[in-house]
Formats: sequence, C-alpha cells, structure tokens
Amino acid sequence: RYLGAFDRGRLVGVVLGTQDGRKGWINRLAVHPDYRRTHIASRLVRTCERGLRAQGIQMFAALIEPDNAASEAVFRSLGYEILPMLYARRKSRPGV
Repeated sequence: RYLGAFDRGRLVGVVLGTQDGRKGWINRLAVHPDYRRTHIASRLVRTCERGLRAQGIQMFAALIEPDNAASEAVFRSLGYEILPMLYARRKSRPGV
C-alpha cells in the first residue's frame, strides 16, 4: 500500500509497504529535499509498519542503496539492523 505525506495539499513524501506473508517490505521511501530532516521519513516508515503489523507481519526489511547514507541513517534511527547483503539481478535486455 502506498502512503503519502502532504503539506497543504502538496505531496512531500511517499512510501510503499508490501508483504510476502512472512516479511514486510518498506519500499520506495522518498521525501522531497525541502522536507528532509523533518522526521517525515520516520513517520512514513512507522505508519507503514503499523499497517503491516495489522496484517500479522512482525518482521520488516528495506533494501537501501550502498551510497544512500541518509536512508541508512533513517532506518538505523528506527532500530533497523544494517546487514551485508547479496543482490542479484538480470536485465531483460541491455540498456534497461
């Protein structure tokens, strides 16, 4: 489910929460640059977690790009453990 944060009708932050029956995924967390460091990201994640918890999900995860220190800091501040991870992908064609 998508969640949005608004300021006077203007969308300033979003997050997508999904689950696979076992684990909740916090995806696509983004906050407009003018609104960063205002706890919008933290509130979006916590709201997303509450919704997933209501579906019976008790474990949460997020994939964070290695160079995204700001996102890593948000998740650390929320008690997430940062783990080394192997990420595999395959492109359907070059340039995708």
